[in-house]
Amino acid sequence: MTMTTMSAESGFELGLSADDALPLFTAQGERRWVPGWEPEMVGDGGPGSAFVTRMNGTETSWVVIDYDVARGIARYARWVAGVQAGLVEVRCAPLAADRCAVRVRYALTPLSPESVAAVAGFLEPDRFAGSIAGWKRLIVEAGLAAD
Repeated sequence: MTMTTMSAESGFELGLSADDALPLFTAQGERRWVPGWEPEMVGDGGPGSAFVTRMNGTETSWVVIDYDVARGIARYARWVAGVQAGLVEVRCAPLAADRCAVRVRYALTPLSPESVAAVAGFLEPDRFAGSIAGWKRLIVEAGLAAD
């Protein structure tokens, strides 16, 4: 395997307007539904600001690239030193006044030969789809949206 950029995309529908859903996919918004999510913020949360997360023994640095409610898009660059770098994009598109489609895309580049298999495994289509479906489950269980 070579160290090339790999990507995966998946999504779900959520019983929430697109305008109300998008803030759930920010550093602060994910505190409401991701267990153990405690980002350390640098900046105001807008484009160019940064945050660091530590989960499952992994420190990840994030930079907000774009956050646009009108377009329903949040984009982040992420970096795990020596392991991977890439982009995460979340799009929320209205389906009805109280329902939206959420699409999540990860594009990751392994930074070492040892991390190629881990990145490929994370982005394996069925595994990735299951992980993203878990986002919906957590949001609904937190009482933030209808199924």
